[in-house]
Amino acid sequence: MKLKLLLACLIISGNVSALEFSVASELAYDRIKVNSTAITPIVFELSSAVRHSSGMGAELRLGKGIKDNTRNSVTTEVASRAAALVTFTTDLLSTTRVTLGLGYVSTELDSNLNNTGFPGKQSYDGGVVELSVEDRLSYSSSFYWYGGYRSYYRDDDVKISSIGLGARYEF
Repeated sequence: MKLKLLLACLIISGNVSALEFSVASELAYDRIKVNSTAITPIVFELSSAVRHSSGMGAELRLGKGIKDNTRNSVTTEVASRAAALVTFTTDLLSTTRVTLGLGYVSTELDSNLNNTGFPGKQSYDGGVVELSVEDRLSYSSSFYWYGGYRSYYRDDDVKISSIGLGARYEF
């Protein structure tokens, strides 16, 4: 609902031609810390975004683990991840820009102790903070490569964060 409201405000507040639409794919190296054990699966993510020329925007992101990780006889993978963010982007140079994103994320981990199926799937829901840097590729005005850091979930026992590298195409 909040995302629909943001999109409506973006369209109403400015010219529709001032909107930029994009899709992106990314490989993210997650760091999941449970108590003192660090787990590091790799996640593939797809995203779709809309951005107003003022820099305000919205982004939806879906992810799935592509490489699990085993520590202390527990195999863990990211079964799924979904996020919705409000973003603000500003240009640093003519081809480089920085984006700050704030939003909500749901991450489902699937853990398996010695092939017993225990403890199974756990969901971690909460806020997400993202900082990324994009640079336009020299041969195209529509393709960007980017790198970013995200802090997904933090409580006393569990911390989830990631660094990623991806490519974005703007329409």
